[in-house]
Amino acid sequence: MATLRHDLRRRILLWGALLALLTTGLTGVPQPARASQQTITIDQTRVDLVFNDPVANGEDRAQLNKLVSLFDGAPAGSSVRIALYSITANFVYDAIARAVARGVEVYAVHNGEDQKSTDDSPKALANLLGSRHHWCDHGSATLAYGGGCLSNSNTGLMHMKYILFSRTKDASGTARDWVTWVSSANMTYASGANLFNNTFVFYGDKTLYDGFANEIWTPQWNEVTYPGNDFYVASGPRGTFGSENSNTTVYASPEQNTDLVLNRLSYVNPDADCRIRVMQASINDTRIDVVNALVGLKQGGCKVWVSVGAIHANALAAFKAAGIPVRKSPVHDKLFLISAKYADSAAPRSVVLTGSHNLTLSALRHNDELLIKITDSQPMYDAFYTHFNDAYNTGSAL
Repeated sequence: MATLRHDLRRRILLWGALLALLTTGLTGVPQPARASQQTITIDQTRVDLVFNDPVANGEDRAQLNKLVSLFDGAPAGSSVRIALYSITANFVYDAIARAVARGVEVYAVHNGEDQKSTDDSPKALANLLGSRHHWCDHGSATLAYGGGCLSNSNTGLMHMKYILFSRTKDASGTARDWVTWVSSANMTYASGANLFNNTFVFYGDKTLYDGFANEIWTPQWNEVTYPGNDFYVASGPRGTFGSENSNTTVYASPEQNTDLVLNRLSYVNPDADCRIRVMQASINDTRIDVVNALVGLKQGGCKVWVSVGAIHANALAAFKAAGIPVRKSPVHDKLFLISAKYADSAAPRSVVLTGSHNLTLSALRHNDELLIKITDSQPMYDAFYTHFNDAYNTGSAL
């Protein structure tokens, strides 16, 4: 009998150890690295999704490495149009320089504030490209933050992050035309490698590529400004375009009359099956209407989770009062991941809202910013679900 009791106790201990292993992982033993890049198809379009995880991997250069591979894949005679906020990752600059040296026509619109950087890369890029480089400063180096290219606000920024490759190679090494890179990541170590970010790379979607080139890039290059600093006008339409080939719609600020994020959330029909995951670098009290909309969706039946880099006091208090959990993580994403009945749908749809648009008043009213909606792809949803959990599950509760 003693032997049986001893054997039973040993088995219980073994099962407990196994359960702990399955639940928390084995401390000190390296776990398999999750792929930082996934290739999926959205409607008719091949798409590479890129994620980085600075908690699991330390300085994670997946976003920057993808940029290097796209620049290195661009052949002589092709063109590249860059819209960038900041560059300090020298090895990304080196990839741009290699592209220029082999005959790629590279152009850039560049946030004017980066002229004040103490890093070598911003000025090196301007010198490398010469007349193909354009500072967004409206001819004045004295503006508080450099200014936007579309925005004429003296506190504005050119904060968009997109690149148009007329031709480059995808993750498999296959040459592709009409490639659009859109990201939350800057070309820096500080945010591009040491904070969570996400990227879409769309291959072969000429409608999307042309939309960026004609509707945003060309006005930015020419520093076209608009009455009342109001770029987005839905009825124009101006500051919005899309492509059915990749289920993608683009919204650009500055916008003065509505809230681009609030407009998108208004299409969510809350019920018990609704799920909303919010992953934002900044949530400010100046965008409390968006916070209140999320609270209203929670009260309507949606389950809502928030992973944030920084949040103001009133916004945090509103979430907590509604029972919405908020965790602080090193996040640079500007992301909403939605599974819900959306617009007039009878069944839940998958929706990703991403881009450069933080939940700040500046992002809406003063800056050149992108908010991008991509819909109806389960592989996309699953990939972003994992990305959100990587940040949320390692964050600290607020």
